[in-house]
Amino acid sequence: STVRAEEKKEWTWIDRNSKTRTLKDLQEILSYHGEWESTRGQSGKLLNLSHAKLNKVDLRPRYYNSMGLTPLLMDANLSHTILWEADLSHSGLFSTDLSYADLMWAKLNDAYLVNTELKGASFIGADLQGTVFEPISLPNIRWIARARNLEYLRYFRTPDALSFAMNSE
Repeated sequence: STVRAEEKKEWTWIDRNSKTRTLKDLQEILSYHGEWESTRGQSGKLLNLSHAKLNKVDLRPRYYNSMGLTPLLMDANLSHTILWEADLSHSGLFSTDLSYADLMWAKLNDAYLVNTELKGASFIGADLQGTVFEPISLPNIRWIARARNLEYLRYFRTPDALSFAMNSE
């Protein structure tokens, strides 16, 4: 008898219109956003993945700029997005809207949450080790208190949000 190897299922995601999309679709959308960033909005397209379901997506930067990271998701709209177990390590989430996003068990190691909207965002089980935490709005205290490695959060300009997160433990 012949044992057939299981085919590895391609990673897919669901967009805000409940349409199933592929990794290639996401890469194309991210490339438009990269063009938008590099041309300062002259061409390309601002990233809007609001209300998308991106479970287990790997959004770690592949190319790094002079700061040692890429602002891959700078100014992006990820509000109400489900990012369970997503890998956002080393990502520059500058001015990104993550309001009401579900980041359960997400990896945010050494990410930059600077000028980021976090109102209503859930960080249950998320790994925040080394994350720069300077959001413009704060998540619900109950949902950040259950994140991992809160004691390793960092800041550059102001410790205000950091003191909020540390007092949530």
